This record gives sequence, C-alpha cells and structure tokens, in this order.
Amino acid sequence: MPTSPLGAKKLREATFFLACLRKAEGTSRLDDESFDFYLSAFLSASRSFTFTLQYEQKEAYDQTFPGWLASLTPEEQDVLSLLKDQRNDMLKRGTTDREKDVVFVPMWTLPSTQSPNRPLLLPWAGDRDATIGVARHRIEVAGVQRPVLEVCSQGLALLERFMAHFAST
Repeated sequence: MPTSPLGAKKLREATFFLACLRKAEGTSRLDDESFDFYLSAFLSASRSFTFTLQYEQKEAYDQTFPGWLASLTPEEQDVLSLLKDQRNDMLKRGTTDREKDVVFVPMWTLPSTQSPNRPLLLPWAGDRDATIGVARHRIEVAGVQRPVLEVCSQGLALLERFMAHFAST
C-alpha cells in the first residue's frame, strides 16, 4: 500500500484553490484578476500531485498510473489532459484558454461581499428587476464548452480517485 504525504498535501492545496475559484466566480468586478490567479494556482497544485507521487513512489506510480488512466472514460481522460495542457499553457504563455462571459443577474442575488462599497440605501433596493453583469468562466473540453468550475471539480475528483486507487494497490 503506497502512501504519499506530499501527494495528499498537493490534493489539499488543489482543494483550497478550487474553493477560492468558487468564491471568485461570478464577481461583479469585471476587471478583477482573482479568478485567473486562483486558476493558475489550482492547475499548478493539481499537476504537481502526480509529480509528487512519482517523486515519492516512482516504481509504484509507474506501474499504477498508466493502467488507471486507460480505465477512465474518454471524457474523463479529456478532462485530465485539458488540465495538464492548461497548466502548461499558464506556465509557458501566461494564460489559459478559458473564456470569460458577462451574464446579467438580478442585483438582489449577489452576496453582500460582492460589492463592499455598496451604500446603505441602495437605489435599486425596491427594483426586483435591476440587474448587474457578473463574470462566468468557461473552457472547451473535447469540443464542448463547459464551466471552468465544473471541469476543475471533475479533475480534482479524478485525482482523488487515483490517490485512493494508488493507496489500495
């Protein structure tokens, strides 16, 4: 039963940055770069997970990972491949292929933390139809546009699944 304290730490790190991504998604501050910073950190931590397993348990990793990867569905393989490629793009180009859309949502649906400078008396407080633009991020996986948060969540779940499989071998 191989164990990997460093691998487990990298998964916790990726989980931390995924939580940060969730908080940054949907901001009404359209010039805010937080999402990009957290995405970069998430991609780096999730990619580093396999590197740490190789470092700590190279022989066991080399015997386990290829077969496990081949057992995944094509869609799951596409997600892991995309995350790896996006991490490489972030390091080499300084960006990813993610797209940012502006979606208009009712003002009253925003958490108060989205606009810390709101006056106490909001001019739109009585207008249930008032809207504001918020950022939503998407990325293409195997020709299909998907929310970045959904793809990152799926990728992290797959890595956690591999960690459990790795520990059980």
